[in-house]
Amino acid sequence: METRALQVNVDKCIGCRACSAVCPVGLIILTDQTAQRTVRFAAACLEDCTLCEPACPEGAIALTPGAPGAETTVGFDLLPCAACHTPFLTAPILSKLRAGLAAIGPADPSWLTLCPACRQTKQGQEMAGGRP
Repeated sequence: METRALQVNVDKCIGCRACSAVCPVGLIILTDQTAQRTVRFAAACLEDCTLCEPACPEGAIALTPGAPGAETTVGFDLLPCAACHTPFLTAPILSKLRAGLAAIGPADPSWLTLCPACRQTKQGQEMAGGRP
């Protein structure tokens, strides 16, 4: 089994958790604590796996043959939910979502600033005709 260096372009990473979700052995670890998200990337991958590289929507990950470099850690401030103020989203993710919505036409992007629980509550209220 060949060792591959796990290289991360920290300027491209948006903290979206795609890579940590597909890593079968936990070499990429995402943690949210209070209002901070941290993504820790191992220096090398010994597994016969390349799932993280294509999973990254920003092309921030490269697996290259050879000796590993250093472990990489990327940190992000988490933006608070507009309703309950629970930190849940990184600014780069919000920017990417807003740009994607703008590209497909006019829409009310206010739901982007709501955490999943508050989105669900808002949608339920709208379905019930505005009743809480």
